Amino acid sequence: KALSMLRHQGVPFKGQIIGEAENKNTLKKLERLTAELGLADQVEFLGHQGDIPACLAKLDLLVLATTTPEAFGRVIIEAQAAGIPVVATRVGGVPDIVQHEKTGYLVPAADPESLAAQIRRILDHPQKTAAMVDQARKQVEKHYTLTAMADKIEAVYQKCIQKKILIFKLGSLGDVILISASLREIRQYFPDSKITVLTDPVSKPMLNH
Repeated sequence: KALSMLRHQGVPFKGQIIGEAENKNTLKKLERLTAELGLADQVEFLGHQGDIPACLAKLDLLVLATTTPEAFGRVIIEAQAAGIPVVATRVGGVPDIVQHEKTGYLVPAADPESLAAQIRRILDHPQKTAAMVDQARKQVEKHYTLTAMADKIEAVYQKCIQKKILIFKLGSLGDVILISASLREIRQYFPDSKITVLTDPVSKPMLNH
């Protein structure tokens, strides 16, 4: 719908929708809507693509138009790393990635007018867009490299294990006895942690002693 508005404003563009639809009916609805809006010649559905860097290299702009919350939105990071400006809906974890007007533009979900306006803003102001793209790439290099992400995940795990460890062992009494050596090693390795074992009531006295 946003692209239809841009078409009526005389903005030249070629739209690509990349990825498979899990629901074929959804794909048919999108194709039908595209035709109804008179965009059949300007929007193409590429389906699954194995070489995403090659796809990104051909883009001038990436739009994440989801109306449902994204847990993270990795495609935004991929575009920013490739130097592609981004317009995304303000849902889920997206605002944690995109700083509005600094590393991209955020719009309300299901608001084609705002989406069209921000797309045109990027296309009409190349100098400001270039500065925004540069800032976004610096953010990716600082926070979202493989090393940085691994370090952050490890830090979360370290924080968790320093406080509490939960072990599931719901088998027979014999199976619970067999983990006693492992429990001893865990206690030695994490001396300051609280270790809790979720087990059968029959095994509880043995673990308590």
